[in-house]
Amino acid sequence: MSEATPPHGVSPDAANGRTRALSAVVVVVAVAVAITGFVVGALILGSGGTREIVIPAGTGVAVDAGESVDAVPTNIEMSVGDTLVLVNEDNRPHVVGPWTVLPGEELSYTFTEAGEFDGACSAHPDNAVRIVAT
Repeated sequence: MSEATPPHGVSPDAANGRTRALSAVVVVVAVAVAITGFVVGALILGSGGTREIVIPAGTGVAVDAGESVDAVPTNIEMSVGDTLVLVNEDNRPHVVGPWTVLPGEELSYTFTEAGEFDGACSAHPDNAVRIVAT
């Protein structure tokens, strides 16, 4: 097998140096692209977990009777990047903070910034919920 000869006027050492330099640049670019993809993916998909809260069938009737329903906490703590999923298994719409979840529906919200949400909650006799994202 014969070695490739560099172009006329280029020494073999200079050609090898250029090849190594080009290889190093390719590796650096590949690493930069991989890191950028990871960071963008984390921002788009969120880096947190998922918390599911199910509003069970019969919740509206229980609240109408003044009963406490433990399915929906009165204080919900989340972190930025977390997703809150509200599942309504009841036969009527329910309000939880800023959202209304229709019967048989599921609603999800990913917290993209810290904040506090005080609002109504039809799953509680006192009709109040506080959601804090940190």
